[in-house]
Amino acid sequence: MFLVNGSPVATQARCPHAQGPLHQGEVCGTVLTCPWHGWSFDLVTGECEEDPDLLIKRYDVAVDGNDILVSQLSA
Repeated sequence: MFLVNGSPVATQARCPHAQGPLHQGEVCGTVLTCPWHGWSFDLVTGECEEDPDLLIKRYDVAVDGNDILVSQLSA
């Protein structure tokens, strides 16, 4: 889970390119960079900058008091 413009964003745990640990990646603005091979993903759209055919899964996040609720985005 990451903060993007002050809002929580949840993604899949592994990079679709080489299964790198995305939670260890670096976020700059809305872009998450995988720590293994440097592939970058837009946290808003899920699109990969290096290969437009690769997407990361994103999830809806809601904060309810002390609870964080995560659900799959609807199509």
